[in-house]
Amino acid sequence: MTGWDDFAARLRQDLAALAAGDTVLLRHGHRIVQFQQLPRLLRAEVVGNVFLPADEQLDQAQQASLAAWGWQPPQEQLEPNWWCDLPWPAPSAQYDALTARLVAALRDGIGVTEPSQLTIEAWHDGPTEPLPLRLAIAG
Repeated sequence: MTGWDDFAARLRQDLAALAAGDTVLLRHGHRIVQFQQLPRLLRAEVVGNVFLPADEQLDQAQQASLAAWGWQPPQEQLEPNWWCDLPWPAPSAQYDALTARLVAALRDGIGVTEPSQLTIEAWHDGPTEPLPLRLAIAG
């Protein structure tokens, strides 16, 4: 199993285990992929250029990769990030597809070469205790 394969397997398990109000940020410098479990959907986002310094803007190839993987493009102030929604609860196949989309966003969209480059932040909207994510467990 490659680093990305192992990461994807743990990410898939974490996505399915999220409770309403759980939020996860995967950081690579200023570039962020985030997802949040809401009562009726799982919202996933990739940082839009509006939030990035000029020298870290996503280039055309990165944006094309995000679009090819089915991410919805930013829409000025309405939706400043790339995004996709997964209705909740979702069938297993939809979690598999979202996992692939998230890994592609990290690797091809924001330029993470290996999962160990990520900083992971996770919390629940209520208690301030960190979430016990499988992603945070060294492979």
